Amino acid sequence: MSMSINQISLQSLQTPTFSESQPSLVTGDLVDLDTRLAEEVSRLAAGTQVEKDKITAALNNPAVTSDPEQLVIWQNKLSAYTIDTSLYSTLARKGVSAIETLIKT
Repeated sequence: MSMSINQISLQSLQTPTFSESQPSLVTGDLVDLDTRLAEEVSRLAAGTQVEKDKITAALNNPAVTSDPEQLVIWQNKLSAYTIDTSLYSTLARKGVSAIETLIKT
C-alpha cells in the first residue's frame, strides 16, 4: 500500500467528495470537527500499521536482507513510512490544537 498526499485542486475544495469512508457527506448529517479528525487519524493509523507490517516482514526475510538491491528498496519504503508517520502525527497534533482553540473561543 503506497501512501501519498493527493494534490489539492480548486474543484476538490468546492465540491464534497462522496465515499464510503465519509458516510456523513452521503447522508447529509453534520459531524463534529473532533469526530471527523478522530475518524481520519484512525483511518491513517490503520494504513500505516499495514505498511509497517509489510516492511517488518520484508526486513526479517533473509532473502531481502542478503540482496543489496532489495535492501535498498525496502530501506526507501521504511524512510517513506517514517516521513508519512511523522506527517500524520504533526497533522493530528495541529488538528487537536485547532479544535481546542475553537472550543475556547
